[in-house]
Amino acid sequence: MARALALVETGFVTSLQCAAERADQLSRFTTYFGDPLLANKQVERYQAVTVAHVNAFARERLGSDNRAILWYLPANADDAGDGRADNAQGDDLVAANGALAITGI
Repeated sequence: MARALALVETGFVTSLQCAAERADQLSRFTTYFGDPLLANKQVERYQAVTVAHVNAFARERLGSDNRAILWYLPANADDAGDGRADNAQGDDLVAANGALAITGI
């Protein structure tokens, strides 16, 4: 969680170094929330997120009917067998040269 938070914070703060991105952020906060000054509190909002918040969000929003599970199969034919695998629901996953295509969803 600490690493994810550090990456998000760094990305946000770094983006504010560019005048155009700073203007975009202020415009975004004005458009979505009606208050451009909320941009000044965004890092605090990120820091308030806990593992429990993330888990609750995942339980609430990521049900079996609205998610995708991706399996990456190696491009090496020896490692991937015939290049096909089946997931628990029986949907076919097809890999070609390390790329992945999902069929049957």
